[in-house]
Amino acid sequence: MKTSKIDKTDNNKHSPFWGAAGILALLLSLCFVLGAFAGCIGGDSGEADDGEAENGESSPQENGDENPYPNAGTGKLGVLVAAHGMPGDWNVRLNLWAEEISLPVPVELGFLEYSPEQTIDGAVQKLEDAGATEIAAILLMINTNSSHTHEMTEALENATEKTPIYCATLGMDNDTETIDSIISRGLTLCKGEPGPLHPTNTEVAPKEATLIFVMHGDCEPWFKNWEALGESLKSGIAERGIFKEVSFCFKYEGKLGGAIDSASGHPLVVPHFI
Repeated sequence: MKTSKIDKTDNNKHSPFWGAAGILALLLSLCFVLGAFAGCIGGDSGEADDGEAENGESSPQENGDENPYPNAGTGKLGVLVAAHGMPGDWNVRLNLWAEEISLPVPVELGFLEYSPEQTIDGAVQKLEDAGATEIAAILLMINTNSSHTHEMTEALENATEKTPIYCATLGMDNDTETIDSIISRGLTLCKGEPGPLHPTNTEVAPKEATLIFVMHGDCEPWFKNWEALGESLKSGIAERGIFKEVSFCFKYEGKLGGAIDSASGHPLVVPHFI
């Protein structure tokens, strides 16, 4: 088995995953760059050309039907969505999002930990059983340089010996859309609309609020990478000039209470996890 990276010229630019919309947006956009997989989703098979099918019938394009994925359809490509996993409802939510994915190729979700019935190995096996001969892996990770990065890579390397796996993305990092997502949830909290993530009805102007985004964090020597990511996201949010103050902390350190106490404005706590 082999792993490689697709269109990874900038390690700081990745697509974000927030809810079904985020996953669907990335996977659907992936279909438009599958030219890199021309050989694994049909491409030039040497068995049919000029829109003519093997049975001599016209292709959908010739019949006038719109086909947004003209290179897809042989079922040779599979898409693996891989996440770390957590007990309880954590994995349930990701499965609900994955059920909404609609692609012309098989898609499977696998977890690195806490889900023995839904492992990365098992997801790869299902894709192979569905006929996939190449797999595009999309890793749902906040930080692409954490202690779990090599664990994910190792899991992919050990998942199969016969099917190439290509990492289409390694995670979110400091992508512009990641910054947009954190800001959007902060602005939602400002509205004071009761809900599961903002149970109070306190309305506050953004210019009077301190946005505090919370990430998981990590042990040394990986912690410095999380700090660098936090500073980059903080800078990107502050540059927009929306909130009075922007700060961040880590669940790993248990310093959320201190961040709230030291806020110069009304504290808005935004979790940044997958």
